[in-house]
Amino acid sequence: MGMNYIDTEEEQIPTPNKTKGNPVIDKYFGGILEKDFKVTYIIVTERGEENNLINKLILKIFDSIELQTVPEILDKNNFRVHWNNSEIRVKIKYEYSDNNNLIWEIQFEGKFLIIENFRTEFLKSLMSDQRFKKKYCVQDEISDEISVVAYPMVRNLENGLRDYLLRFFTKKFGSKWWETSKTPQLETKIKERERTFSGMLDMQLYSIDFIDLTELIDGKAKLDPHKLLEAIDILAGFTENEEKFKKKHQSIRNDLLGNWKKFFEQHITVSNFVAIWKDLYQIRCEVAHNTFMNLKSFVKLVDYHIIISKQLSELIEELRIVKSEEYRVLEEILNINIKFSVEDIKSLLDYSIIHLTPKNFSKDTLCISEFNELLDSIRLELAIIGTFTESPEYQLNLGDDEDYPKDYAQLDSISKALFFESISELTKKALQIGIENNKIV
Repeated sequence: MGMNYIDTEEEQIPTPNKTKGNPVIDKYFGGILEKDFKVTYIIVTERGEENNLINKLILKIFDSIELQTVPEILDKNNFRVHWNNSEIRVKIKYEYSDNNNLIWEIQFEGKFLIIENFRTEFLKSLMSDQRFKKKYCVQDEISDEISVVAYPMVRNLENGLRDYLLRFFTKKFGSKWWETSKTPQLETKIKERERTFSGMLDMQLYSIDFIDLTELIDGKAKLDPHKLLEAIDILAGFTENEEKFKKKHQSIRNDLLGNWKKFFEQHITVSNFVAIWKDLYQIRCEVAHNTFMNLKSFVKLVDYHIIISKQLSELIEELRIVKSEEYRVLEEILNINIKFSVEDIKSLLDYSIIHLTPKNFSKDTLCISEFNELLDSIRLELAIIGTFTESPEYQLNLGDDEDYPKDYAQLDSISKALFFESISELTKKALQIGIENNKIV
């Protein structure tokens, strides 16, 4: 027969608060930090010493919050542990299984950060006690909440990489990209899976798993030993024909190189990308399979998402055929027959001013007439940035005893300021992308 909850006044047990602020947590969970969340565990033990076991469980709770002195509590089935300005509400009950095991149900309820931290410490405290052999979680509202926030990031990364790989491989190999890049393992998976829109769309990339995408990025050499020996024999016959030798050598080298070295190393600049993606796979499984998550994994996901999504967005934009408006404007600006420096763009963004010098026209020196001619040639193109006026005179940085130079005198200190009346938000965003994506040097 199971123990019933006893309706008595609940004992309040003060404990230290170890919760610390975190900007990531505040950003994504700030609105729910004062809400209550529950976690519930089922623990199976051998029959016997029921009262001793409930005492042991309560001690484990106190150990989890590092309580030095264990106070007497009024109701072992229903009590509160105060943790500074918050609390954990605890309910414990057991019943017998059909084969006379004891089945304990333990529920903890409290604020988000309190329960998120406590659940890990509580489970750790049970690990050293052999009496609590089987432990299960049947309710974890903390993990539910974290997964809801984490899922869009996982989806964004996974489909972002699919987007990039599809654009990259189709540009490289056209309609034959899958036949060129697939492995036997990937082909088997695709044959076993039916997806929505299968038959209407080519769904190869959407029929393989998150972790399988690394096979396309880090694809190993496909040249078998027999082909390698054959190639060596062929090369031996080309030693006197340098052109044929180089051609065959490059062909064999490409076959032996994996996709990472051959294609992606020069484009994907995120350090240890493949290793990070494999690490992300573990988090992805926790989210996708509705299992349990903690804030440590979530913060790691946020960090990965920031660096990888930014890189993928840049790579995808490079390959887009239909460009976004920001990238279209950026391309027009970069096509102006002038060299912008990062300092030039920052000056435009911060002050709506640019100071043109000979270096903007790839010159070390210019005379006044040449400068006028070059500036006139780009006036219409500069309109993409905005309407501007210019300083009436050139800035020449002349000394007190120097005369104004002739129009044909070559000058390295000559400059002219352009004042833009207004720069649209679209253009500002395009210029910012240019800096972030290292399009402007």
